[in-house]
Amino acid sequence: MLKENKSLFGFEGFPEEWSKYVSFVDELVSEGLLYLIRRNLYFLLQATTPESGQNPVFMIHVHLDTFGLRFKPPLDKPKHMTLQHLLQSMVAGIFSATGLVPRVDGSQAAKEYVAEMEELQELQEMREELNSRIISINRDAEEILLDLQPYSYLWKEEPDSVIKSLTANPEDALGNVPQIIEQIRNCETLRTQITENVQTFRLVKEWLRVDQAHFKDHLLSCVDDWQKRFKDLVLESVCRCLYDLDAFCTDTETELNETVTSAPTTEQMDSATLLKVITRIQAVQDRRATTDDMFKPLASAIKFLKTECHEELDAQVQVLQQSLPERWLHTKKLSEQWRQQISTPMAKEASCVRMQVTAFSSKQIQFREQFRKSSAFHRDCPMPAVDMLDKLRKDIQALQEEVQELTKSGKLFEVHVPEFSQLKQCENELVLLVELWQYIDKVKIQLKVWEDTPWTQVDLDALEMQCKVYMRDIKLMDKEMRSWDNFIWLQETIKNILVALRAIHQLRNPAIKERHWTRLSSATQKVPQPQSKQNTLTLVIIEVTNKFAVSSPYPDDNRSYLDPELLFQVPLSVTDETPLGELLSLELHRFEDVVESIVERASKELVTERILAELEATWAEIAFEHSTHQRTGYKLLHISDVLIATLEDNQNLVSGATSEPDVVEARRPFLGPHHRLGAQLSRVESVIGAGWGVQGLVKWRLFWGRRYQNKPPKFRTRFIHDPPSKIFPGAESESGGGVRVRPSWGHGTYFCNNGGKRARPPYLETKRRIFPRFYFVSSADLLDILSNGTRPRTIIRHLPKLFDSVAQLIFESDTNDTAMSVISRDGEVLKLKETCSCTGAVETWLDRFPKGCAILKRALSPFSDPPQRGETANFGFWGNPPWPPETPRSGGTGKKNLCPPEMQQLHHLIGLLLTDLSRESRQKVMTICTMDVHARDVVSRLVSLRVEAESDFAWQSQLRHRWEEDCSVYICDARFDYCHEYLGNTPRLVVTPLTDRCFITLTQSLKLMMGGAPTGPAGTGKTETVKDLGRALGTLVYVFNCSEQMDYRSCANIYKGLAQTGAWGALTNSTGFQWRFYPSLLYRDDIPLISTLGIFITMNPGYAGRTELPENLKTLFRPCAMVAPDIQLICEIMLVAEGFVEARSLGQKFTTLYSLCKQLLSKQDHYDWGLRAIKSVLVVAGSLKRSSPATPEEHILMLALRDFNLPKIVSEDVGVFMGLIGDLFPALDVPRKNPVLEKSVRDAIGELKLQPEDSFVLKIREKAVWSRTHGQSVTGSI
Repeated sequence: MLKENKSLFGFEGFPEEWSKYVSFVDELVSEGLLYLIRRNLYFLLQATTPESGQNPVFMIHVHLDTFGLRFKPPLDKPKHMTLQHLLQSMVAGIFSATGLVPRVDGSQAAKEYVAEMEELQELQEMREELNSRIISINRDAEEILLDLQPYSYLWKEEPDSVIKSLTANPEDALGNVPQIIEQIRNCETLRTQITENVQTFRLVKEWLRVDQAHFKDHLLSCVDDWQKRFKDLVLESVCRCLYDLDAFCTDTETELNETVTSAPTTEQMDSATLLKVITRIQAVQDRRATTDDMFKPLASAIKFLKTECHEELDAQVQVLQQSLPERWLHTKKLSEQWRQQISTPMAKEASCVRMQVTAFSSKQIQFREQFRKSSAFHRDCPMPAVDMLDKLRKDIQALQEEVQELTKSGKLFEVHVPEFSQLKQCENELVLLVELWQYIDKVKIQLKVWEDTPWTQVDLDALEMQCKVYMRDIKLMDKEMRSWDNFIWLQETIKNILVALRAIHQLRNPAIKERHWTRLSSATQKVPQPQSKQNTLTLVIIEVTNKFAVSSPYPDDNRSYLDPELLFQVPLSVTDETPLGELLSLELHRFEDVVESIVERASKELVTERILAELEATWAEIAFEHSTHQRTGYKLLHISDVLIATLEDNQNLVSGATSEPDVVEARRPFLGPHHRLGAQLSRVESVIGAGWGVQGLVKWRLFWGRRYQNKPPKFRTRFIHDPPSKIFPGAESESGGGVRVRPSWGHGTYFCNNGGKRARPPYLETKRRIFPRFYFVSSADLLDILSNGTRPRTIIRHLPKLFDSVAQLIFESDTNDTAMSVISRDGEVLKLKETCSCTGAVETWLDRFPKGCAILKRALSPFSDPPQRGETANFGFWGNPPWPPETPRSGGTGKKNLCPPEMQQLHHLIGLLLTDLSRESRQKVMTICTMDVHARDVVSRLVSLRVEAESDFAWQSQLRHRWEEDCSVYICDARFDYCHEYLGNTPRLVVTPLTDRCFITLTQSLKLMMGGAPTGPAGTGKTETVKDLGRALGTLVYVFNCSEQMDYRSCANIYKGLAQTGAWGALTNSTGFQWRFYPSLLYRDDIPLISTLGIFITMNPGYAGRTELPENLKTLFRPCAMVAPDIQLICEIMLVAEGFVEARSLGQKFTTLYSLCKQLLSKQDHYDWGLRAIKSVLVVAGSLKRSSPATPEEHILMLALRDFNLPKIVSEDVGVFMGLIGDLFPALDVPRKNPVLEKSVRDAIGELKLQPEDSFVLKIREKAVWSRTHGQSVTGSI
């Protein structure tokens, strides 16, 4: 047609126009084919749309075959023609129809229409939609099969199996007839249910029809088959019962009639005939109960067959149904007649049976005794267990046959035959014996395999696991076996193997050597036989060189030391090929502790070998370093800290290796090398410690000083004229090689240890006499101070040991040694009243130094003056009587008006605490606040007691400061001079009534020239009270912890120093060391005694490890009992010192919370509700108060209590703790948010060009909370 159109339209010679025309026609054809495919696919989509309302276009059948219930065609069988394949083939056929049309445009670029149609997106989507609908319909179709599954038993189960279960007792044919009849009726009901419920056709999504007609017919036929089989079973049971009863009655009548013919009287009956008659009579008797109850259910079954099953019975069956009841009654009567006739012969036979039963009872008892004595119950069975068990089985079987005969006879002659329980028990035990010996044989076979395997190739873990399986099986065996000898042997064998395997596992340790095998053999008293000469050790002589290395007598295995146990030839045969059985024969289960000890010792010896090898290598390379003395030019040996640390570590290693307590010293391996190396290291230590110690501390720093060159001690001449090379010859030449201690060095060591040490104490004693505070520093520190006395800047680090609060000195200039000011430990700068020239002898200018620190003046100085001056002046203000002279002596009206001015002054100080103060200024104000609160309470108490005279004890018992010619302190009838010791800017103790009572006791003891002894449990403030009293008197207080290291020399130095300085000494924990060290002798030394001396001891009675002081020593110290402190008052005063105005009410809440927490919360080791924890929380509360002065005080305290304690509260106590917080601070919930901090954090995150996520900001806020509740440190890169 195209060719005709080409010639008809005249396209000849116009190829371009013709090409366009062909393309146009091609597009028309393509569009037509597209329309065709689209219409067909649209039809399929419409047909598979549930809401279309059309008739189903597809149908599948429910099919039942040998594979079960399924659809045909299937829906989900990949290898079969499924519904999806059918639909896909239809769609493929629609597309393939376009292949019959040739392409109009025959150019090479043009595709076939089929390929073009398949690539169109629209058609692809329609095909995918069809596939998805087919896939989705599978789930709905499967529900149909699930609905039919309740009937699956009809085709899965066979009727014969059900019938067999119903006729399990063939002797009782009618026993299960009611159940069978019930099954028949159930089948009828099931048939009706299937007819009504199982539909012939079902629709799935209105476009798929499921045909169930064939399946329904199959189900009905199955039901009919089941019903027919049950009906036949009922008919068969009825007929069998009738025929059996008819035959039984006929046989009984015939047999008894024949007996009458052969023996008309009972006297003519022989034993066989009598037994025959009795057997028949017994048969009637046995059947009596069953047959009497048979006729009623038999009639019911026949009626069911006739009425409901419409079955016609045979005429013979009907006749038997009518006649058998009469015949059965006649048979019973005939049986009773014969029983009466043969009663006399039966009695005789019954007597014989009883005699047989008695005889057999004795026989079974004898057999039981023989059975229990059988070797089958013992581990050492002389014959194979199988033969023994077979013999026992035959014996028991013969006895059982006799029992059966006796039982049969007893039943016939109505004689009771017992069960013969002992024979039954033997039978049961025989079964257990067979089981046990089978298991024993199984274990023996496995053990044989293990014993023949080389011990190094055995998988010990697998063996141990198998033995555990054996133990589990043994535990599951019958309890009757547990007393049998063979069972006990089996159990012990497995247990012993388990223990031995653990020991063998330890013996695989690579540290085990031949000597350890020999020890093991000796311990087990079994010496293995030698196998080769390679396993024999002989006596070896070791040559020890003068170096640290020790030659090895073991070139094969690189051992370095000789065991003294192996100094004689010992055979040893444990190799890698040794069978496991040989090790098991050592009975290692008996020596598990020995094996463990040997292995542990071997491991330690191996470690020791390595340690000593490392020590040899280390000390072969260590060398001394040289240093040249500045004045003499001598080369001195310099000992580095690394060398000292190495020496200490190595000595510890050697000491640990030679101090094992589990082995006798004379038989320990490596004893010689250890002691040799230890002795050499000890000599190195003694030379370094003595020689170089004297060289460093005495010789080169002290006696080469300019002030000692003209007056050296006698032994100084040796040091000056003899260089170190003469005292320690060869040290310089060897300093480049390995460390060696020469024998000729002993003289130098002796001289340093004896000459220097003997001359040093008298010399130091002279310096301590000049400046007694030197008694409180160690000899090494004192030597350092004396040797650097001309360089005061060098000894500044020792000043805190001599003075209470002096940390640094400020000099006029770098070249001038005149001290102008003092810097305390708290950072306070104090300008000295008189400058101190730090020149000359150090003990001289140090003795002048305290006079420059006497800072007290007549009047109160400005705010910037040292706090000690202001505190003392404040004491003086409160030391005057709190009533004016003109106050009337009665009525007390003048005293009541004194409190408001003091309260106003206190509030003014609290306001200062909330301002921006420096740390030093804040501490000053806090200390004055602490003192003023106590003074306010004292005045309030005086007012309440109506005190009007200075002689009243309530006023006299207070610590009062007054300025007369100098500052004096009064309390009761005691008077003390203020000592003007510089104390720095330190906090003061919160004074409570308990503290006041302690002050009275201690001051009265000082007045009486006695010491004080505060006594009480830990945490009651014994030592702090003594220190605070010393601060109030301006006295230096030294605190000494009495430990076991103190001796009478230490005590003597303490007493000498306190007596000559007039300072106070507080001996804490005085019951912790031996009291015999308290007394000291002065050896006729005359020393000055300053009257301000005070010695106090603190005691913790009742603690473990405490030593009770003797009575004659207790009398020198006045006791003072320190009971529980007044926590509420302490809280109140500390809150005031931290800047809180409502301190009293807040203190009550604070102490109430901690008291309830101690009572109600659980007992945890990290909980602390004592005074130390309270102080920490109060410090946190003070910091919060200063950071947020506008926040209510109640909010601040609640926040501090919650945030400080909540992190340490365990989860089960959190609810109780928060409940207590809520009760003490009702309707109060302080948020943790800090807007200022959060804004700063977000700004910092923005500067770092990061995202300010809420979780990250939350973590930063939590860390800010930690800063006030925990001690913390950041590790890693930031």
